[in-house]
Amino acid sequence: NSLCTNEVYEFVKANINTESHKQKDKSTGVLKSQKLWQLIFYQNLSSEELNKKISKNISEWDFSEKFKTVLFYFYFNKKIYYSDFQKIFFIGNDLHQARNLNHRGGNLSIGQQKIVDKVQSQSHKYYFKFLGFLEDITSKLNNNI
Repeated sequence: NSLCTNEVYEFVKANINTESHKQKDKSTGVLKSQKLWQLIFYQNLSSEELNKKISKNISEWDFSEKFKTVLFYFYFNKKIYYSDFQKIFFIGNDLHQARNLNHRGGNLSIGQQKIVDKVQSQSHKYYFKFLGFLEDITSKLNNNI
C-alpha cells in the first residue's frame, strides 16, 4: 500500500487511455495495442465502470489492481512486455492467494480454490518459486523507487 501513492495514482489517471503494451488477440494471433486501463483493470469494463474505478482513491482498489499498478510503475518502470508482466503478476497473485489462507480463511471462489490447490499440491516447487519472486521483486522495486 505504501507504494500506491498519490503520484502513482495521478500518473495512472493521466495516462489511463495511453497505450501501455501490445497483446496477442487469441482468435487472430495479431498483436493489438492495449491501453493502460486494460492492463490494470478488467478488460471488459464499460466506460461507466472504468470512470467509477478511476474516481476511487487508489487505496480502495482491489489487490490485483494495486499490484498491477505497482508492477507497471515501479517494477517495469512504465515500459512492459506483456508476457513478462503476466508471468510476474500470476506468481504474485498465487502468493497473495496462499497468504490469504493464513490471514483470512473463509470461502474461496472457484478461481482462488484452483490456485490454492495448485500451490498446495506442489508446495516444494512453490517455495522456491515464491522465494525467487520475492527476491526479484524486492531488488527491482528498490532499484526503481
